Amino acid sequence: MSTGTMISALPERRISSLPRREVRQIGRLVALTLAKVTYTSAYFVGFSAVTSAILLARAFPRGNPIITGFQDGGRAAADFLGENNIKGRRK
Repeated sequence: MSTGTMISALPERRISSLPRREVRQIGRLVALTLAKVTYTSAYFVGFSAVTSAILLARAFPRGNPIITGFQDGGRAAADFLGENNIKGRRK
């Protein structure tokens, strides 16, 4: 069965014919799904970035210019965020 046949076999039920309560439930479900996908994606990116940085930092001995550069860059970023009152949300 082709996709076109499958779609045409579905009962025709338009959103405009759904009761408002069902439309709100669908909207909540879509919003919840998008929130979960966004959270999971951000978690993955953040975890990957931090894990990669830690593994890279541990690959070099202490006192190495690369490690010193990471430390100085991290301090500069923290100072920049503090000076410009850029704060993340905390629970």
